[in-house]
Parts: sequence; structure tokens; C-alpha cells
Amino acid sequence: MQPSVSPHGRDSHLMTYDVKADRILTFGGDITSDNLIDESLWSYDFNADSWQELKPDEASHPLSRFYSSLAYDTDSDRTILFGGLQLGKDYGTWAYDYNTNTWQDMKPAEDPGHVQNHYLAYISSIDRVFLFGGDVCVKNCNLSNEIWVYDFNANTWEKIIPLP
Repeated sequence: MQPSVSPHGRDSHLMTYDVKADRILTFGGDITSDNLIDESLWSYDFNADSWQELKPDEASHPLSRFYSSLAYDTDSDRTILFGGLQLGKDYGTWAYDYNTNTWQDMKPAEDPGHVQNHYLAYISSIDRVFLFGGDVCVKNCNLSNEIWVYDFNANTWEKIIPLP
């Protein structure tokens, strides 16, 4: 593959596959050795071997970040973003709609808090996004073994308590 245009090289960025749009989406990440966080959102079309910068509305989008995660929610046709490390303080839940090229700040009543280095996965059989682990950072960072479940339709996070 040799696309003529591509995003800057980066690490610690976010990536997911939007099955309905048939595009890989990537957001954020460190583009220098001194933690310059990229703010761009890109899509990759495998069939056309092409990258496209998406440029959603500047007024309503998440701050760029790294050490976060994306998961594509098939039922809602949205890409869900949560947490990570960024220069601002919007650790919240965001949903991206590829069809309208818009981000929505979901602002649920409760969420997993200041989590970074975690993973998100969408489970289609129950239409939920799961978050596991990461570093919970308030004053200090501590490893987490918590499981949280996000329901896009109800816009709620629920902490799951594992059985002993």
C-alpha cells in the first residue's frame, strides 16, 4: 500500500474500524518525541488505498489525546471515545458519526473517571462498549482492574462488579 497522502507518523494514537463506512479511523497520538499531541482525525479506505483528513466542526470535538481507546458501536453506527491523556480536561465520553462528520460530547451522569492506557471493545450481542483496566490518574496513577460498560442509547456507564 502506498497512499499519496497520509497522516503524520505517530504513536499512542487511537484506531478503530467503522464497518458500515468500511473505513479505518485514527485520532490523536504523539507526533513528536516531546509529546506534541496531534488533533487530526483521519479515515483510511483500503480499497482505494487512500487517507482522508476528516476535519469535523472545530467548535465541538474532543481535545486531542493519547493513551486512550476507540470502539466502533455497530448498532448506533458511532465510534465511541473515552479517556486518555491530553493537555485539557475533557476526559469524558464522545461519539463520532462518520456519516455527518460530527463529534458529540455525550456527558453521561457517571463515567470511569480519569483513565488512560485502557481498552474499549464493543460486544454486538448485547450492544454495549466495555472498558477494562488502564491507569486511573487523579493525583497519582494506579493500575485498574475495573470493568465499565457503556450503553450509547441510554448514555450511561455502569461499573460491573465481578463475582468472587
